[in-house]
Amino acid sequence: MKRAEALKGLSREHQEALVLARRACANETDPHGADARAQCAHLLECWPRFAAHFALEEQTLLPALERAGQGASAALALRQHAELRALVERIRQGDLLALAPWGMGTDYYPRLTATIHDPVATNRLVNEQTEVALLLAGPVLLAMLALAPWGMAMNEHVRFEERTLFPMAEAVIEPSKLIEVMNRSAH
Repeated sequence: MKRAEALKGLSREHQEALVLARRACANETDPHGADARAQCAHLLECWPRFAAHFALEEQTLLPALERAGQGASAALALRQHAELRALVERIRQGDLLALAPWGMGTDYYPRLTATIHDPVATNRLVNEQTEVALLLAGPVLLAMLALAPWGMAMNEHVRFEERTLFPMAEAVIEPSKLIEVMNRSAH
C-alpha cells in the first residue's frame, strides 16, 4: 500500500505491532505458562515504543484530523489508544486474563451507521465484518488468555489506522501540511 511520506514511519511501526499482536493471539492455551509469561515480558519491554507512537499520533495527526473535520475518527483512535493502555496496565499488574475483545462497539457499529444510507457501502462493510468474524473464530477461543485480548485489540487498532485513519489523513490534509504536522514532533 502506498503511503504518504509523512506517515511512512508510523506505518512501519504498525508492522512491528502486528507481529507482536499475532504472537499474542497465538499464545499457548495456558495463560500462566512460561510462554505466556515470556510474551508478557516481551510486550512490556516493547510497550514504551508503542506508547511513544500513540503520543506522536495524539500530538500531531489526530488534532490535524480533528481540524480537518474528521473528529469522529480521531476520537475512535484515541479510545483505542486508551483501551490498549488499559490492557497493558492490567498485564503489568499481573492480570494475565486482561480483557475480552472489544472491536464491534468501537469500530464496526460507528462505521455501519455512517454508511447506512449507502446500500453498496453498507453491504461491503457487512461482508468485511463477516469475513473478520470468521477469521477471528479461532482466536476468540483464546480470548481468555493473557495476551490474546491485547493482541486482538492492537491488531484491530493497526488495521483501523492503516485502512481508515491514514487514508483519511492523506485525503483531507494537504501533503505539505501533513509533513508539517508530522514534523512538529521529533520522531
